Amino acid sequence: MRFFTSLLIILFLFSICSSKNLLEEQKAETKKILQAIHKKQKNIGLSAAIIKNGKLVYTENLGYADLEFKIPASAKDTKFQVASVTKAFTGAALLKLHEDGKIDLDEDIRKYVEDYPHKGITPRLLALHLAGIRHYKQGEKSVQFLNTNYKNLSEAIKLFKNDDLLSEPGTKYQYTSFGYNLLALVIEKAAGKPFDNYVEDEILKPLKLNNTKFNDIRFVVENRGSHYSYFDPINFQPSEKILRVPDFDYSYNMGGGNMLTTAEDLAKFGQAFTKKSFLKKETLEMLYKRPNEKSPWSFGWFVPKEPEKTGKRLHITGAFPGVQACLYIYPDEDLSIAILSNTWGIGSNSGEMVASVPQNIAKLWK
Repeated sequence: MRFFTSLLIILFLFSICSSKNLLEEQKAETKKILQAIHKKQKNIGLSAAIIKNGKLVYTENLGYADLEFKIPASAKDTKFQVASVTKAFTGAALLKLHEDGKIDLDEDIRKYVEDYPHKGITPRLLALHLAGIRHYKQGEKSVQFLNTNYKNLSEAIKLFKNDDLLSEPGTKYQYTSFGYNLLALVIEKAAGKPFDNYVEDEILKPLKLNNTKFNDIRFVVENRGSHYSYFDPINFQPSEKILRVPDFDYSYNMGGGNMLTTAEDLAKFGQAFTKKSFLKKETLEMLYKRPNEKSPWSFGWFVPKEPEKTGKRLHITGAFPGVQACLYIYPDEDLSIAILSNTWGIGSNSGEMVASVPQNIAKLWK
């Protein structure tokens, strides 16, 4: 009897040691991948966070949140701009409103934004980039454009409100941040409160995302990182020297790209889509498949075309001058991976940091 008891204890201790060794191997390999891309692109700062089975299992901090003052990057504290990753928050807000019966995904948006021209656009089409609304015109994002503050969404959508559609709604996928700004206004009208307040009340507070907020460059924000680039932020021409990216005003882009968050908060946000507590089961099932074969999107996220072959996944990426950001979610493995950088590094236009890097890391943790 004592022999079997001792054997069980030995096997238990061996199992614990094996698990610890595996975890250390996962961490070491993850660090190598992140250090390699950080060095390759000569980025100034990088933070990453991985949550597995509801636990923060890995964080990484490389370089600086602010180079001039040598402030280290922090996955816990540094608030990075995340550009189009904001769209995932907008999509979540739309789905929460839908669950509460306050918005019809297939109703003409004029039910909510009465003064919008009649174009046959619905909230669902906006969410899937199928509404025919344009993206930015070449040269549109001038210095003046990026230094204009819009007091509300109604003012911001005047940038494209009266423009012709690029295609008939529902017929063609055309990525558009302007479409997500219109979607934010639809959400605002349906919710009966400002869009940013709705996101804060229904998403940020319930999920305890205490270091996530909408950006406003007019005000001081604690631990907000600075931004750098090896590309000119206006004409995108390569630069041999690192450039300091000005604090551009993205108030025109509230629904499409104006949020600040930390790597830890962003990974925690991802965890909300691996469980059935934040969104209902039927909503999650709808989210993890393409609602329309014409679009790779599903309410703020990219989804695989054939998830039965690749496994279920949601991902969203973001980029504008001085920003590389991504969030990858694998619900079957209860895994979320967030990677943020405050630099358009050398060769960053390849998309490597927000595509192959997180997917290679995921292979280590799945």
